[in-house]
Amino acid sequence: MKLRSVFAAIMIGTLLIFASAGVCQDETGEECVESIGYGLINWTAGYIEAMNIGAPPPELAGRINARPVALRAAKEKALGDLMEIVKDIQVDSTRKIKDFMMERQDINAQILDFVQRDAMVSDQQYLPDGTAEIKLRVPIYGNLTRIILPASITEVEDVKLPAVVSPSDTSASPPAAHKTAPRIPPTSLMHSGIIVDARGMGAKPAMAPKIFDENGKEVYGYSSVDREYAVRQGTVVYTRDIVSARTNQRVAANPLTIKAVKTAATGKTDLVIGNIDAQRIRGTIQETILLKQCRVIIVLD
Repeated sequence: MKLRSVFAAIMIGTLLIFASAGVCQDETGEECVESIGYGLINWTAGYIEAMNIGAPPPELAGRINARPVALRAAKEKALGDLMEIVKDIQVDSTRKIKDFMMERQDINAQILDFVQRDAMVSDQQYLPDGTAEIKLRVPIYGNLTRIILPASITEVEDVKLPAVVSPSDTSASPPAAHKTAPRIPPTSLMHSGIIVDARGMGAKPAMAPKIFDENGKEVYGYSSVDREYAVRQGTVVYTRDIVSARTNQRVAANPLTIKAVKTAATGKTDLVIGNIDAQRIRGTIQETILLKQCRVIIVLD
């Protein structure tokens, strides 16, 4: 019994250390991982995870059915932790999911159902002292995003992007022109996505960040996107490594890279880019298509 208490204390201490870690820290140095409570949000891989341990009641100690009871106890606690983490997710510069849940009872019920229904076991193990440890995970994108993003976001018709032309490929033929299609400048044909470098300014991740120009006019936000793209893969993806960002399939093979000027005044989730860069994004049909398809990566510290 004493050994179990000591082991549990060590595990709780480990969880507290884990919970105190900062935003966008992971062992590889590439993924943007935010630690909250007894779990984390992986903004790069797109999942929320909670971990907890459970113990069987004293009267079951040493019995054959002690392990499954301990595992059920761990799962029950981890589900509670997972719900708290989901509630604490930053949606935009001023609101978290819990704010939406307080405003609307239907969203509150949908979030509760989402966690119970979509939680999957990512890892579980029985520990030497008779306790059990479990990790539960739910995706950020898909059902959760569908609940939170405004239903007013409209869909756009599928548009085929122009082929990406390599600067060294002089033999590549330009795409056939359509009679009613505006002419796209040749340089824009190389853009397959947009990377916003927001390192060095304390920017923070959110489900639906916005990007503004220096005059405060919105360049990108959930009003700019196709709802189904946003639901399926999120409005943006975050990473800590600009090299891996450039090879990410979301924006490969030739992304436009822009340096953010600063964070917006509220919340540090929204970014400000230079007016010239904003005009580059607004300037062509293809860039508009890239925004609609959420082909945006933000690089954080």
